Amino acid sequence: MINCLLDDLAYLFGLTCGRGSLDYSKRCLKITVPFKSIEAVGINKTYNQKDKLIIGLDNIVNLLGEFTGKHVKKTSSDSAITISILFQSNTHTWQALTAFFNGRDSFQNFMLPEDFFGAPKNIKLNFLRGFSDFAGFVRKSNYDLSRRYRVYLEIPNANWHLPIQICRLLQDPEICVPVQTITWGHPNFRGKHNWAKEHQVKIYAEYFKTIGFTIDFKNEILNELANANIVKFGFKQPSFCNPLAKRITKEKKPTPNVNSTKIHESIRGQHFNAFWQICTSLGCYRCKR
Repeated sequence: MINCLLDDLAYLFGLTCGRGSLDYSKRCLKITVPFKSIEAVGINKTYNQKDKLIIGLDNIVNLLGEFTGKHVKKTSSDSAITISILFQSNTHTWQALTAFFNGRDSFQNFMLPEDFFGAPKNIKLNFLRGFSDFAGFVRKSNYDLSRRYRVYLEIPNANWHLPIQICRLLQDPEICVPVQTITWGHPNFRGKHNWAKEHQVKIYAEYFKTIGFTIDFKNEILNELANANIVKFGFKQPSFCNPLAKRITKEKKPTPNVNSTKIHESIRGQHFNAFWQICTSLGCYRCKR
């Protein structure tokens, strides 16, 4: 099935994986997107007005309608917009969605099937673009210690396996987008009162242009931040994460919060000094090579 995927279907899988949920009993797909997920804040321009954000999604809604042949319902609240598609019959698209996500029902628990990593390059790119349209944050406040701008891909705290799968997909030899770091929603890496937040996969803006966004204004801000990085730092050859070559440089303070039930049971109770130790413990592909 994976090798027979269409670009549009791969894109739909990405949107769904980023912010979607599946109701198997009603054959319904819902994608709820907080407005903050599609805001784009650049150096000279900002896109954060609700009406413009809603209009910015029209192309995606139209694309989904044309591709699925279904009526796509779009509703908005004060903080989010919800895109709904009801599959009244067991169509090829619905069958493909349910097979891909294998009974899982939400971006809170979605995982990628192993054979997807062997899919053609265009399929993986379209999936990542769909995922990033709704789960990717591009704003000038997302920078490292040297003020080099980054894109953040945010994944719910409840989903501990998807971050390393997205990282693996980005650093696939055909995609070649290096991940700078993953900020895990874990008490060893965040404050004691707000650690159970989303996981953030962080990529420098100039490298993320390989993926890009379908939403025009997000792509505009991405290009602005990427160009600013190149002007300030030059274009550096990508350096890919290699956990096996890393060393601990500073130890974190112990905290009892490592025993929280919000942490995946396979790493609950463990103390970590670096992000890549969590990656390794959760099965990072680059550690198995």
